[in-house]
Amino acid sequence: DKDFLKNVKGKVMFVSFMGSFQVGKSFKIAKLLNSDKVIIGDGMKEGTKGVYIYGPISFKELYKRFQGKEPNEDCQIFFIDTEGSNGFNTGKSAEENKLLIAQIIAPHAALSSVIVTVSKST
Repeated sequence: DKDFLKNVKGKVMFVSFMGSFQVGKSFKIAKLLNSDKVIIGDGMKEGTKGVYIYGPISFKELYKRFQGKEPNEDCQIFFIDTEGSNGFNTGKSAEENKLLIAQIIAPHAALSSVIVTVSKST
């Protein structure tokens, strides 16, 4: 829905999660939002196709959950969950990964105030 911001009051922050497929991007967003509505892969197959935007969540609410005190200022945070690179959705092809990065990941990164890169160590 292109009008997802119309009812949001005050400052807005976008936080993008990026990385390879099946590294826990969606899982981390689900934990931050304390939500079971975030689409998560099954450990073998990706759950995110394209980009999903979740939120908003109040920065004050999020901060209180982790810090136990309320910050002075607030904003509404939206989490951007991008499709993982090198996954089955792209056929693990170098050309399709370049398109994914250029057409989906990079534009959302440019929109974001914060970019979280998620990776798994081997």
